[in-house]
Amino acid sequence: MEENVQVVTPKAPPPSHAGHRTTRLLLRGAAAPARRARRLHTLAILVVMALFGFGIYWSIPFFLKRERPPRTLAVRKRPVASMLHEIGSVSAHIERPVLTRFGGEITWRAEDGMLVEAGEPVVMFDSKTLQDDIDQREKDLGDKQDAVHLAEAAIDITRKKYEYLIRQKEIDLAKAELDRKKAFEFPRPDDLLDVELTWKSADLDTRLAQIQTDAMDSLTRQGFNSEAALRKQQLALANAKVESARSKMIYDITKQGTTPDLKRVAELAVADARKSLNVAIFNREADLATGQATLDLAKLALEDFERDLMRRKQRLDAATVRAPMRGRVIFQSIWKGSDKNRAPIQVGDTRPEGGDLCTLLDTSHLVISLWINEMDIAAVRLGQRAKIFLPALPDRSFDAEVGEISVTAQDKNIALSPLALRRSGEAFVNVVRVKLNFLNLSEEVKNHIRVGFTADVRLNLGAADNLLSIPWQAVGYLQDGTAFADVLIDGILERRPLKLGRSDTEHVEILSGLSDGMKVVDRSNASIPTREDDPKKEALQPELESGKQVSEAQP
Repeated sequence: MEENVQVVTPKAPPPSHAGHRTTRLLLRGAAAPARRARRLHTLAILVVMALFGFGIYWSIPFFLKRERPPRTLAVRKRPVASMLHEIGSVSAHIERPVLTRFGGEITWRAEDGMLVEAGEPVVMFDSKTLQDDIDQREKDLGDKQDAVHLAEAAIDITRKKYEYLIRQKEIDLAKAELDRKKAFEFPRPDDLLDVELTWKSADLDTRLAQIQTDAMDSLTRQGFNSEAALRKQQLALANAKVESARSKMIYDITKQGTTPDLKRVAELAVADARKSLNVAIFNREADLATGQATLDLAKLALEDFERDLMRRKQRLDAATVRAPMRGRVIFQSIWKGSDKNRAPIQVGDTRPEGGDLCTLLDTSHLVISLWINEMDIAAVRLGQRAKIFLPALPDRSFDAEVGEISVTAQDKNIALSPLALRRSGEAFVNVVRVKLNFLNLSEEVKNHIRVGFTADVRLNLGAADNLLSIPWQAVGYLQDGTAFADVLIDGILERRPLKLGRSDTEHVEILSGLSDGMKVVDRSNASIPTREDDPKKEALQPELESGKQVSEAQP
């Protein structure tokens, strides 16, 4: 500890210059012990700190753990018995979605899982409004049909009316033409001879009457005849003279022939009769065309009405959705707007036209559906055998064979369900759909298997000899999914990307990236991981720096 020394000097009047120097010397001499004490204290602190730092530096190696040299594995050719282990599900060979051609509220649906025959109803929609509209339109259909019948009757009446009228006009024309012909050909020799004979006969009758009158007059004067008989005979003579004069006039007129005015009148009569006939024909055609147009419009209206009524009846029939094939009705996982809103269809739900209602499953033939990575699909072929284990039936195993391999690949994140994605994790890889057929599956066992059961599939890809391979624990994965291995060359680590091929539970084939005899680092230093392990687990292990000088662990 530093000692505090306090020097007390008596107050004195300001000294002179020589006295002031003496005072400073006295003060300095009095403070010297205190300064030495402070310096010793500081030196002691520095020595202690130096000793403490040296102790820490000397003890650090005892607390640090030496880095264990990496264990290496050999790259060499060996037989690989490849067994592909995937998870699938039991499904029906035919899964047919049932869509609706009607939109509205559901009033009835079949029981879930019910076995229906083709044509049997599975869903019914509320169609009361449409049924009432069809009933009203069927009543209106009679009015449309009556309009057609009335138009047809009007055409028949018009045709018969003009048939009689035109016949009359044709007769009038024929008479006018005969009159014109008679006018232009008059007098004919027969007509002239007839009037001439008539005139001469009348003249002879006049002469005879004159002779008889003269004789009666003579007898009357002699008193043999009465005056009344004479006057009667005189009247007959006068009538005979008049008839003779009239016949003579007719003979003279007939001999002169028809005048130009009469001929013109006859021609005008013929023209007028022909015009009347043409007018009647035109009116008939016009009235028939009008009636036919009315009939055509009535028929078009009737056809449109019948087509509309038929469409409404078809729509009414679509309100009852029927099974397109024999199968079991499944009302599950129906889209109702979004991926988070998939639920069974219930009575009271409203479905739009064209929406899906249910799925028909042909459970007479069951298959296993699974998705296989595009890297493994090349080793899968039709007819390849597989072992199936159903967790729902744990005490049994089933034989199956590959029956169908899809021709297209899909993104794994799209092809798999959300539950399967949570199990296997999202990754930017493509998968191919494969279907396996059960072999020798009895009806009793088939009745215990349900569509949707999880299936543990172990597909035997066969054994291949002399494949350049490494153990699985030497393979790592980058964040983009690229496989790699750390190669130890002359004590220096080198990271190389790999292209993998066939594999089994222990080894994986190396298609490119390594050569025979190389040494690769064992990334696990523990048990052998399975291929289904999450590559992200590599992040829990210490990363090896590429290009770092290391020593190989002794086996």
